[in-house]
Amino acid sequence: MRIWMKAAATTATALALGGIGAGIANAEPSGAPAAGAHPHHPGEHVEFSKNTKKHGTVTVDLQRGVVTAVNGSAVTVKSKDGYSQTYTLTPTTHVRKDKQKSQDSAVVVGDRIGIAAWADGGPLDARWVRDHGAAPAQPAPSAPITPAPSGS
Repeated sequence: MRIWMKAAATTATALALGGIGAGIANAEPSGAPAAGAHPHHPGEHVEFSKNTKKHGTVTVDLQRGVVTAVNGSAVTVKSKDGYSQTYTLTPTTHVRKDKQKSQDSAVVVGDRIGIAAWADGGPLDARWVRDHGAAPAQPAPSAPITPAPSGS
């Protein structure tokens, strides 16, 4: 009888702890992602440090947004949250447009892009650009609805 009670207590403890673990695993994150953000990419602009074999520790600047200006090799990107940054496209920048290798000149105003650059204190030289083509047109603001005159 005593062995059975010990086994039951052990099983109950394991189930309780398993329930807590499942609760933690299924818990909502404390900070909700920005409205409209992709679940795996919670922000429109982020910087982080990365250790590389070739260059040591580098700071990487990532941004998603729409190209608002192109001036020679300089590209200005504006995110939905209003953040705007200018990047330089260099001969070593890897550009992909519509899922294919492309040229710097393929990046044009109005394109939706994701861009990565090394933020080393100097100009932001783009390392990678993923161009998704023209941004969808914004819907025109609708006219207010005017109520019908009374007595109609």
